[in-house]
This record gives sequence, C-alpha cells and structure tokens, in this order.
Amino acid sequence: MRKLLAILLTVGLLLCALCACNKEKPREADGSISFTNETFPIIAVTGATEAAGQIIAKAALGSNDISGLIIRKPSVKAAYDALKDGECSMVIAFQPDSQTVQGLLNANTAFEMTEFSKDALIFVTNSKNTANNLTAENIKAIYSGKINNWKELGFEDREISAFSATEGTTIKNIFDNTFNPDYSGYKPPLSVIMTANGEYTSPIDYDNRPGSLGYCFYSELSTKSVEKNGKIKVLNINKIAASNETILNGSYIWTADVAVSIKHSEAVDSKTRLLYNWILSKQGKTVLKNSGLVIS
Repeated sequence: MRKLLAILLTVGLLLCALCACNKEKPREADGSISFTNETFPIIAVTGATEAAGQIIAKAALGSNDISGLIIRKPSVKAAYDALKDGECSMVIAFQPDSQTVQGLLNANTAFEMTEFSKDALIFVTNSKNTANNLTAENIKAIYSGKINNWKELGFEDREISAFSATEGTTIKNIFDNTFNPDYSGYKPPLSVIMTANGEYTSPIDYDNRPGSLGYCFYSELSTKSVEKNGKIKVLNINKIAASNETILNGSYIWTADVAVSIKHSEAVDSKTRLLYNWILSKQGKTVLKNSGLVIS
C-alpha cells in the first residue's frame, strides 16, 4: 500500500545531478518511460538492497551499463538522508524505522514510499555437500563454535567453514538478531596477509570451498556467480526451502519488505516519477519478477 509520509511542505531541496555516462539509445517500456544513462535517476541503496537496485536499473534502462547510477549507503537512514539532501532522487531499501521517519519529518521532507518486493536471508554451501537442511538451532550452534563438522549433523565427515558477514552491515545485524549466536567459540575462515611489519590473519569472503556455509540475501542469487569452486546449493531451513512462495507467505525463517521511495514534490512527468510508477506497474513488476526479484 502506498504511503505518503509527512505533511506536504515546500522543502526547497535540490534533486541530485544525474550521472553522465556513455550515450546510448533510450529504452522504451510499454511506451511510458524512456531513459538514457544521462537521464536515469540516481538510486540510493544499502548493502541489503544493492542487488535489487541493480536489477531495477538494468531492467528499466535496458542496459548492463549502470555505472554511477547506484550509490551504496551504509544504512537505511543514510539512504534516506541522501534522498533528503538531494544526493539521490530515489531510495530502494528496507522500510525505515520510526527514528529515520521522524528525522525526515523534522526536516520537512515529504516523501512517498511503496512496498513492492520481499527478500529473505538464505544459507548456501557447495553443491557437492551432502547437507540439504539445517535448523535454526543448528545455525546458532555452528556460529557459536559448538558444531564444527558436518558429520555432527548427520552429513559427510568434513570440517564446516562457516563464513560470516562484515561487522556492522545490515545482513550481519539481521543474522545476529535472528539467530543470536555466541561468537566466543567461533573461528571464521581466515587468510594470511603479509606486510612489511609481519603477517596477520583476516576473515575472508565466502569462497564456496567444500564444507562451506555462508549466507546472503535471496535477491543476490541472480547477481552473483554460482560457479566459484563449484556450484552453490541453497539449504532448506527448518525443512522449508526459500522460494517466491515461501518468502511471500512468510513461512520461510526470515523475510523483509523492500520499498521504493521518492520525494512527494517530484513532478508528474519527471524521470524519477516515471521510474517510480513503472516499478509499481503491472509491466514493471513482470519485468522485475522475471529478473529475479520476489514481487509482492
């Protein structure tokens, strides 16, 4: 349902300057929108919704060249601050909390927000791993260092390499709030880095090694390669597979609404308003669904 947040006031905030990229023929979408890289609205996203933002930009623009059109912010609040300050003209993010909304109200920023998609936290492993299901308790035990081998869960005799996300990121906060692991016994996969002052170890990103376990957002599956060190397999959680159906009906373990927001002051014929309306249109939703998003 479309939400109009804030009293309609003259805010006097400038729209951001649009990125100047390589010129190309505009893409027509059902006769209603036409974009080039120069006229495409700048979209602010968070790490959690970057994949969704990329899918939208590529689908609406009709090009994989979206350099400079997506700006990544460290939090939902930072993304909405970018909208308020004119750094971008659209936000694709999880719904803002009450404190972020109040900050926009205090700045006399009227905006429109509409939920259009859902996402989920999913768990992946190497496709050759015999594991196919984990429980929420299993995940907590693994990331607490209490389970270290897949055989302890009834699968192959192989050490579990449990990869985690960067501290302070949206996905790490969601994981911690959902599973509440005790990290005191957790040992993430590390790499040795040589420097002039000696060597030190640092956690590394998921590399899909045999025995691996990692997590990401469902929307990222369509934008990430699944061929690194073999194909990736998505694990069932509590015997429920992540799918469009289970994410939409809420039976999967963790889901969230993704919303698109623009300033209410956007003109009816502005490129930002046209993109906003296209995302919410039947044609736009069909294109985005076929591109890998779970459309609500």
